[in-house]
Formats: sequence, C-alpha cells, structure tokens
Amino acid sequence: MKPRDIKIIQSVLEIIKEPIKVTEIYHKAKELFEKGEIESMFDYGGNTPDQSVSAAIYTALNKGEDLPFLKAQEKPILIALKSMAKEPVLNAQKPSIPGVKIAHERGLHPFLTYMAFDNENLKCYTKTIFHEGSSKSPKGMDRWLYPDMVGVRFLHAELSNENLIAFSKKFDTLPVKLVSFELKKEISVNNCRECYFQAISNSSWANEGYLVGHHIATHDPKLMDLLKRLHASFGIGVIDLRTDEDKSAILLNAKYKEKIDYTVALELSEKNEEFSGFLKSVVDYDPKNQNRYKDEFDEIKKKEELYPNS
Repeated sequence: MKPRDIKIIQSVLEIIKEPIKVTEIYHKAKELFEKGEIESMFDYGGNTPDQSVSAAIYTALNKGEDLPFLKAQEKPILIALKSMAKEPVLNAQKPSIPGVKIAHERGLHPFLTYMAFDNENLKCYTKTIFHEGSSKSPKGMDRWLYPDMVGVRFLHAELSNENLIAFSKKFDTLPVKLVSFELKKEISVNNCRECYFQAISNSSWANEGYLVGHHIATHDPKLMDLLKRLHASFGIGVIDLRTDEDKSAILLNAKYKEKIDYTVALELSEKNEEFSGFLKSVVDYDPKNQNRYKDEFDEIKKKEELYPNS
C-alpha cells in the first residue's frame, strides 16, 4: 500500500478516535480534507475511487503488511489504530442505531431541515453549506470556519398586524434570527469537547449556534454532564437528531446573542457562494411572497417521506 495512503488513513483514525468500516474511509477522509482537518487526499482516478481505496486496504491487511492500523472487527470489517487496539470497545459490536442508515453526515441534513422548520423554538429555514465549493486558503486557515448548515427565522413574518410589521422593519435592529448548525454522526465523551468547540468556532456570525448529534446517548450521565457544563460556559445549544422516528429534540437551548461577528460573516460570504446566497435571501425575503424563496433554502420534506413508519 502506498505510504501516502497509509498516512491519510492514519490521520483519519487519529481524528475520529474509533473504529471505522473500510468502505467508509474514503468518504470520511474527503469530509475531513474539505474541512481542512487533514492535509492531503487520496489521488485514485476513475468513477469509483472509494472502491479503489477499500480494495487497497483489504489487500494490505490480507498480505500482512506493516501498517499502523489493524482489523478490529470481522463483520462488518472495521479498522482502528494499533495504539487503540487494547481498548475492549474495539472488539465489541456497537449497538446499532435503528431506523434509517446514515452513511455520511450529509444524510442527516433533510432530517434537520424538517426538524428546524417544525420545532417551535427554531421555526427556521435552513441551507446546506458545501465546504468544497469555497475558495481555497492556506492549509489549516479555514479549519472550523464553515458551519454544516445555516438557518434563519423570519421573526417579522410571524407578525400578523401590518402596522407592527412595518414598525419592526423600521425600528427593530434584528427582524430575523440567524442560526448556525454543526452536525455530527456521533457525539461521545471522547469527542464531545472537540465537536462542541468546533460549533463555537463556526457560529460567531450567528445569533444562535447548535451542535447536532445523531441519536445522542442521553442515558450516558458523563456525556450529558459534560454537555451541560460546556453549555453553561459557552451557550451553544445541543440537538438530539432522530432518524428512526419523529422525536428529534433540543436537549439544551442555545443562548441568544444580539452581537454577532460581522467580520466572520463577511469572510464566509466572500469565500463561499452558498453562504453569500443565504445572506441575500435573508435580506430580500418578503413575507407577502414566501413561495418565491422556496428554492433558495433546503427542501423541507414531508414527515411521511422521512419517517415512513411513523
């Protein structure tokens, strides 16, 4: 196996700190590379570079090559760093999360879009921010800059009285509420601080910031205690996003801040077209003609599409 590929795999495993399916390595590396968390990416060509990477890993494992990682589980095959191999959790089957199988973080986006619009405390339209479309910067410079999703609640659109709407537009400093979302497939005690501080870092431009986890282990007292302590200090909210049934919930409400960082908003706008377009949609939005903006935000799927068994 190429030394460069081995180094990429090692970097991925060091960051995620847990076993991963061989078939998911390529996609996880791509995600981390786009976020600026690893320095290089696999250079396999063709239409299925992910399969080429998987095949190379299987071959190296079967040949018994000297690798910094090993097979931590047979079915499905998981790999993990050798330095973590003594931890019993690596050789145990993790309890599976019921419901829709989510292979990548972006598979969570439709569920958050639905929840954000439906939840009484949020009531916001969302937009996905594609990091890969951003203008390139020196390595590491944009790490933790881009939120996964952004949202807006049009507070003035919820007012029914025309005079009150006109008054709010003229005198209210913030007729809208801007929200930032950082999504994670898994939040555990091991990665909780890193996930939380990433959410802090990429939400300074917003009024509220949320860390969103897929099926957060609310029964884990250590995890919940840590999240509550971080929330008390920094105010980033926490959302438990459910994909098995319509029971997503805000575990900790984000603390609202009036003062937002316009410098970061400007930087995001200059580097990323989706974010720039999002701001334009917010500015142009007219409560009297809401349908005109439907295509400018993420599609809100129907409940029965997302939760067919509900």
